[in-house]
Amino acid sequence: MKKLVALVLTLVCALGLVGWLRSNSKNKDEVVSEDLPPILIMREQYFIAYDMPISELPDDFECMGEITEEEANGTGLQGCKYYANKYLSSFVEFYVYQECGTPVDENAVDSTKRQWAYVKWVREGFERE
Repeated sequence: MKKLVALVLTLVCALGLVGWLRSNSKNKDEVVSEDLPPILIMREQYFIAYDMPISELPDDFECMGEITEEEANGTGLQGCKYYANKYLSSFVEFYVYQECGTPVDENAVDSTKRQWAYVKWVREGFERE
């Protein structure tokens, strides 16, 4: 009888361990949203934040409107104004006046020091200096 109880307890523990391991392991086909950069969806295209925040807009950029909740895509940027080059017919980059971290050197931002600045967003797959 003791052997039967020990066997049952061993099986319960083993099955519990297998279940726990399966629930804590990530499926390799599963996309984890925390691993992805923030994305805006503007004019049915995806845009990612490209560069360090700046305090002043480049010449020829003007306000084109406010980001809608759908365009914000869960980033919390709905209602923020966005600015694009008024002389370009293509829409490959724009700036959003948004809350962001403060640059501490050329390539790093301190996210604990919040500020409002212009952040450049660039169409996915498009790089431009």
